[in-house]
Formats: sequence, structure tokens, C-alpha cells
Amino acid sequence: MIPVNLGKLARNLKTTLFPRARKARKKDRNKKHHSAMTNVSQSLDDVLQRVAADQQHRVLVIGDKAFFAMVRERAPHLLLKWASCDVADVFDGAANPAGIDFLEQDVVICGGKDVAAGYRLALARMAVADSTRPVHWVAQEWEFCAGTFPIPAEADDAEAVLFNHFQHFFGIKDNLQFRIEIYCGGVTKHFYRILGANESLVLRLSDYFPVRSEAAAFAAFVSHPVLTRGRHYRLRLCGDVFWHDSLTTLHGLHEFNRSPDHKFEFRVSVPDMGGGDVILTLPNYARNLTDARVETTCDDRHVQMERNPDKLIEEVRSTAGDIAGKRYLGWNYAGYGGSNWYALTPQSGPNGHGIIAGNHHASVPVPTLPITPMPAEERAEIAKLRQSGFLLEPYALPVTRDSEMLRFGFSCDSANPAYQDFVLHMFDAQGNRIAEGHYCKSTAGPVFTDELPGVKENEAVALVVLTPDFERIGTRRKGFKTQFDLVAKHRASGDWDVTEGQTSWRNVGLVVPNTVHFAGPMGAVVGRTNLVARARAGRGFRTAVVAVHASGRMDYKSEAALTLTIFNNGGERREADVALSSFSWRCIWLDEIWPDLDAFLGSAGLGPLLATSYTADINCQIVTVSADGALSLQHMWGY
Repeated sequence: MIPVNLGKLARNLKTTLFPRARKARKKDRNKKHHSAMTNVSQSLDDVLQRVAADQQHRVLVIGDKAFFAMVRERAPHLLLKWASCDVADVFDGAANPAGIDFLEQDVVICGGKDVAAGYRLALARMAVADSTRPVHWVAQEWEFCAGTFPIPAEADDAEAVLFNHFQHFFGIKDNLQFRIEIYCGGVTKHFYRILGANESLVLRLSDYFPVRSEAAAFAAFVSHPVLTRGRHYRLRLCGDVFWHDSLTTLHGLHEFNRSPDHKFEFRVSVPDMGGGDVILTLPNYARNLTDARVETTCDDRHVQMERNPDKLIEEVRSTAGDIAGKRYLGWNYAGYGGSNWYALTPQSGPNGHGIIAGNHHASVPVPTLPITPMPAEERAEIAKLRQSGFLLEPYALPVTRDSEMLRFGFSCDSANPAYQDFVLHMFDAQGNRIAEGHYCKSTAGPVFTDELPGVKENEAVALVVLTPDFERIGTRRKGFKTQFDLVAKHRASGDWDVTEGQTSWRNVGLVVPNTVHFAGPMGAVVGRTNLVARARAGRGFRTAVVAVHASGRMDYKSEAALTLTIFNNGGERREADVALSSFSWRCIWLDEIWPDLDAFLGSAGLGPLLATSYTADINCQIVTVSADGALSLQHMWGY
């Protein structure tokens, strides 16, 4: 079933729903059993408990005669109406669900031998009648997806977009029912919403908790006979967190079927945090923790805090004074759910506003690890690839100049073990490689591309491709995380934000062992783009897509067509095509493509955004700016 909260979800996943998965893991604990991780079951008792909790009385039961009899036996106090998609049941007294007024029903329960057909029909009818009324199902091993979006207590507000994206990634065009939960400390509120393909919903935290003093989170759940075809259970909201006239944009988190003893370990570089306070949201979804403490480490100082089991979401705060002059800030805790970190710097820019930046956690050991020397065979393999024109873990970054609003940079200072050596490749605006050299990042904190040697003195450089100089670094690549973060900064206001850097190991055309692509080993072979995020317009905000067309193969030459598609919350769309040459980039302001974008998106001012290409794998980020210099950054993602 889709549980009431994330604690119950993970508990059910581990103890009730997947006995076969438990047996399989005993045989091979290192193998992922995707069908078990993406399946969920729901009994009639589960559904009736949900109906009772929501105080619903008029119930439409869609199913065969035996299922209706079971509901009537278990819930004689409810006002029941029977319908079925089977003509034999209709001849036996059931109503045809296509002819029922769904507004006369508080809730629908689907079950029996044709539960999938009845559920799909009920969603389609209820979506037209009242998309907020729940439609429940009773069945075994349907698929589910879910995600959360944690928000710090200090935030002024937060807005997130929930998008029915399944048509674009999995070919599912059905209406889908989402259960949305909003947590604040120990309080939970919930509602249902049916969304058709391409429809979306904007969640605003202040609508549910106008006054609050604790950390909060959005959570969304969806289940269906088929969703991702067993691939995963990820559902990402895309949202903005506001603080002191600044904003940061993040995608949601998704971490469920973990043991409550799962160890979480993560660190950030203090110089990357901008000199302000740093907050880590702390998920308390696991209700049976054996260790309910969180440990914060700042260089050689360790502080422990007891977590409050009555709160589903908490936070840990490190003040600017506590971390000033330090190198690393790290956290350890047990559980699951995923965390965001937020850096808050008051009155930082020329406009006198604060700056909020944020990103999701990444698993990085907190204590500094020793370097494991690179074996001679690996060194020879890397040299052979380099000599053949391949770049391992290349990161392509735009170059801008003093007259332009945006600056782009990077930091890798949270990597463990640390490294500072790169090979720097420089390209002109036409995608021609014009220079190459070694770069040593010798100072802590972000470095911007217009500061790089060979770039600042050469106005022809429009794109740089940085790759760790593994031969010079000399550490074994296995288990080595580059922790490459992309940074964007507003040149006038100083507002900045950060997101996970996306490697340009793509458009390679062949499989190279021990290389990484987010879509798997074959992702770099056939280049294509299918990415999603959100667009914001109105109230002085503008959104741009920063598209970078690059590769880990130096002789890659291609002209790519990138299609940008914007949806309003009702699912209406607009499309535009943009051309990009290989080893080039473009900053595409959406309100220049669609001058009436704010009117198209409506009062919410937010809508889903897709970037697709059938000819190349293009790296895309969204940058949002306000009229007075606020800035946010987030990479687009696929499923």
C-alpha cells in the first residue's frame, strides 16, 4: 500500500511487502532486485483504515461480485454502491462505472480479478468529476514511485512542482493519483490529486503551514499497475526555497528501502559555503533507529545531537562563527530519506539581500582518506586512452566575460581524498579546440572559468573542458569520487548557487570499461537527451536553460537539435528548437523564446520543462534570476 508516511513506507518495504526480496537478498546481498524495490501491495484492511481516517462514507466499489461481497462484509457501516467492468456482473446487479455520477461518491475502492482495468477507468472518471477525491486499489505487487523535498526552518517559503512525467520516460499516459503529504516537525497534513499526463501541481509551503518554526518537507507518492517497468522508484519534485529575497533550486530526494541502521556519511568544504551558517535537514522517517544521534564534525571537533523521534523532519545548524577558518564540515547518522544542505549568508550582496544556496547530499567519507596508489596497469590504460583522444570524467563549463550577467565556476574541495590537478582543454565559440594545459587548483573555494590560466588572457575561449589529471594525481580511480560541483554567480549582485556537476562523458560512440554515465554503461554510446526540471516566470523572475554540447571523445563533431518544451499546470505545451554545435554552449532565456511565458504559466508562475534531443546527449542546467539579482542553479535530470 502507499503508506501514511515515509517511516511506515520503509517499514512495510522491509517487513511486509517483499518476503521474496528478503529471501533473494540472503542468497546475494550485493545484487539489486529492482522488481522488489519498485513494487508495493495493499490489502482491503489497509484501504478501509485509510477510508476511516479520512472520514469518508459514500463508497463506490468497482470489482467483481466476490470482491464487493468482501467489502460489504468488512464495512457494513459504509454506504456502498457496486459497479463492475464485467458485463456478467452488470447482468447480476452491478452498475456500469462509465454511467455513474462520481460526484455522488466520497471515495472509490477497486479490487477483484479486473482491478487494473477498474482502477484506470475510475481514475479517468474521477479526474473529470473531482481530481481531489481518492481512488484506492486492493492488489499485490503494483509499482510505486515516491520522493521528498526537505526545507529548513529558516526558509521564508518554498514552492515545488509535482509533474506527471511518466509519459516521457516510461510511455505511461494514464491518469495517475498522487498522495501528497506535508510535514512540519511532528505534524503531517495530506491530500490526494489525480494528474493526467503532462499535468502538474504547484505546492506552496505557506499554504499548509503559514506560521512555522521547524524544518518541513513535501512528500509525494504514486502507485499504479505499471509505472517505471521495474526500473526504479524515483519521483523528483523540483522546487525553490526562498530566504531573505534570495532563492535556491533543488530536485527532490528518494531513499526508502534502506535499513534503519543504514549509515549516512557526508561532508562539504567550508570555503564553498560562502561564509554563512550551514544547515543540514535531517530525515527521521525511520521509527526504529538503534542509534538516534547525529554527529557533526568540523575538522577535529565532533558534536553529537539526539534526534527527536516525534518529528519526521529536523535540522542540524552550524553557525558561521563555529566553522570560520575550518576546512571540512561533515555529518554522520543512521537511517534513510536523504538530506539537503543549505548555506545562509545574510546581507551579502550589493542589494543588501541575503544569499541562500543549497544542494542534496552525496556519500563522501568524513575522515580524510589515504591515497591508494594507482596500479601500473591502470596508469598505462589511462595513458592509452588519453593518447587516443579520450577524456575521463570530463566536465564542460561555459566561459563568460565581464559584460555578461552570469559567471560559471566549479569546486571539488569536498572530494575524499582531495585532489587539485586537472587537464584543461579550451574551445572557441565554434567548438574548435584552441589550447590545452595543466591546471592546479591551489586555493580553496570555487574557481570561475574566466579566472583560469589561458582563459582570462584569451578572449577567444568560450568553453573549457576540465578533467582530473589522474596520472598526475596518482590515486586509484576505483572508489575515487571527484565531487565536482558546478557554481553559478550573478556578476552584479554576488548571489550564487551550486548544483551537482554533470560529467560530459557522453556522445562517445563506444563502451569504455570503468567509465561512468548516469544512464549506465551504454549511456555514452548512443547520444540522446531527455531531461526535466521546472521553469519560473512572472514576479520579476526569468529562467534560462544553459545547454552544453560536449563529449569525452576529442574528435567528436556533430550538429545537435535541442527541443525545449514548456508545460503549464493544465498540461498545455509550447515547443522551440535550438541548434548547438559540438563543444559549444548556449544560454537560452525562456522569455525570449516565449515572450508571454508568464501569462502561459498562469498565476502559479511555475511549470514543468523538458529538454530533448534525438541526435546528441546534451548537458542542461536551469538558471533563475530575479529583477534585483537573486540567482538559483539546478541541473536538469532524467529518469
